[in-house]
Amino acid sequence: MNKKTLLFVFFLGSFFIRGQNTSKEIKAILNYEQKEDYINVKGFAHNLTSINESFKYVFSIFKTSLKKQKTKKNKEHFFVINPEEKKLLIDESIQVSETDRLIILLLIYDVDNNLIAKDRKVVLEGIDQVKKNVDKDIFLTGLVLENTRTKPGKDFYEYFFSEYNLQNINSNRNIEIKEILSLGRNTKIEITLGYDKVFEFFVRPSEDYLKEKATQAVSVIVRKIQQVKNTSIQSFQY
Repeated sequence: MNKKTLLFVFFLGSFFIRGQNTSKEIKAILNYEQKEDYINVKGFAHNLTSINESFKYVFSIFKTSLKKQKTKKNKEHFFVINPEEKKLLIDESIQVSETDRLIILLLIYDVDNNLIAKDRKVVLEGIDQVKKNVDKDIFLTGLVLENTRTKPGKDFYEYFFSEYNLQNINSNRNIEIKEILSLGRNTKIEITLGYDKVFEFFVRPSEDYLKEKATQAVSVIVRKIQQVKNTSIQSFQY
C-alpha cells in the first residue's frame, strides 16, 4: 500500500469515527431566576459539534403543593441546531408559592428516540420537605424517564406516572419506560429500574388495559425498591 492510499484510508477512518460520536456531543442546560411569586426558566441545547443536528426535547415541570397536590406539565418539540450553536428551547414563567416544591427537567433525544442529554434542577424545596429533612440524593437520582413511540405508549406513561406519584415513592434509581417494536406492527413496553428490567407487556390501545398494567407495574416497582432497601440494610449489618 503506497503513502497516498494509506493517507486516504486514514482520512476516511477518522471521518467515520467522528461521525459516530457526534450525536452524543450535545448538552442540555437549564437556568432559572426567581422573581417574587414566579420562576423564569430558560432551557438551552448546546451543540458541541461542527455539523447540523436534529433532535427532540422534552421539558417537564413537577410541582408539589403544601397539601401534597401534585401537578406535571410536559412540553416537547423537534428542533434543528447549527454547528456549535447554543439554542434557546424554553423560555417560560412558572407561578409558585414559597411552600411549593418545584423540579424542572430537560431531556434531549436523538432521531432514534435515544436519550442523549439531560439537566434537572430542584428549584424550590418547599417548607414541608425542608422540615422533614428529606434526603436530597434521592430526588437527584430517582427520575422517571419516558421513551415511548405511540399514543397508547404515552398514555401508559401518564397512567404510570400518576399512580407512581400517588404512592409517594422515593427511589434512588432511575426508572425508564421504553416502548420498542415487537412482532409485526405491535409494540412492547419495557420498564427498567436502574439497569434491571422489572416489567414488560405488549401494548394494546385500551384505556382499562393500560391503567391495569400501570397499577401492576407500580406494584412491581414498589416491591423491587423494598427488596433493594432490605438487601442494603442486611449488607450493612454484616
